[in-house]
Amino acid sequence: MIIILILLVLSGYVYVLYKMFIGEKWARTIFLILTVSGFIWYPINNIFIKHENIEVTYFLQTLINIITLVLLFSKEANEWYNRKNTYNYI
Repeated sequence: MIIILILLVLSGYVYVLYKMFIGEKWARTIFLILTVSGFIWYPINNIFIKHENIEVTYFLQTLINIITLVLLFSKEANEWYNRKNTYNYI
């Protein structure tokens, strides 16, 4: 059962990433919401589950997510998302 749940969540992430790739603005917003909720949920989860080196992992994950969000909402990215979608992707 847990494997099915993991596959459903991963397929949802892949779908959102694909939609971001083809220029759907709503997918970028969904990614922002998921990332911010991860920022909130991760420290709360860390209270209950203790792992070694969790701080390093959290720091790297946070750094990568912040860089991704900055790039997704940069001026160039906004121009790309606002362009007319003239290409037909898969």
